[in-house]
Amino acid sequence: EVTVSKIMQKMTPAINLDELQAIAISNVIKESINTQGRILKQNVTQEEQMENFKILAETTDRKILEFLNKDQKEKYLIFKDESKNQKKTSLKENKNNSFF
Repeated sequence: EVTVSKIMQKMTPAINLDELQAIAISNVIKESINTQGRILKQNVTQEEQMENFKILAETTDRKILEFLNKDQKEKYLIFKDESKNQKKTSLKENKNNSFF
């Protein structure tokens, strides 16, 4: 719930979601997070796990895009790219600031 709330706080203004879209998309994200947990618990190789995560991400994106109009779809793709870049940057900073 907390993770979904944080994502939606950033996504809603960035993509200009209305209330119904926000509710629908938050449900898609909740479902995706729950599925991520199930994937992590599966007794499969790391390669299979990564493939499952890739498929899940594609499915989640497709479901989210169904709720968006043309302008919002473009904004969503930009939002997603920026989020990825922020994660990469913060991971690099954490790595560089590590004592190990």
